[in-house]
Amino acid sequence: MAPTRRWGLMGDLLSMQERMNKLLDDSITGISSRERASSGSEPPVDICEKEDSFMLEADLPGVSLQEVEVEVKDGSLHIKGSRAPQEDAPSEIFLRQERSSGDFHRVFALPVEIEQEKVSAKLKNGVLTVVVPKKEVAKSRQITVDIQ
Repeated sequence: MAPTRRWGLMGDLLSMQERMNKLLDDSITGISSRERASSGSEPPVDICEKEDSFMLEADLPGVSLQEVEVEVKDGSLHIKGSRAPQEDAPSEIFLRQERSSGDFHRVFALPVEIEQEKVSAKLKNGVLTVVVPKKEVAKSRQITVDIQ
């Protein structure tokens, strides 16, 4: 497994907040975040950082392009969508049903300023790939000052 990278103090705070949110969700719903993730109500996501961008890949099997919405607002990346229920589902009683249907919504805080108008997304073979370009950091330059 590839190593993960945290975003310094802010990353630690976001990680702590995420763990607290999961703990509260688990205690309220009675369903653990691990069970919820495996049930498909929250699509699994990989995020990697490149020098000039972030890349996010989400598993969305059975979800069409018309059922997915990607939005960047208020320093966050939002992925919303809906999985349609199986049309050819058997009328028998399920003994186990792990493939969920219905709405999903994931939000990811962006740790740096990004080029919002250059964010791109594509859905291919059930994998949503979102590329979020970072804003170019202003380069320092040396100025010669004439002293009189």
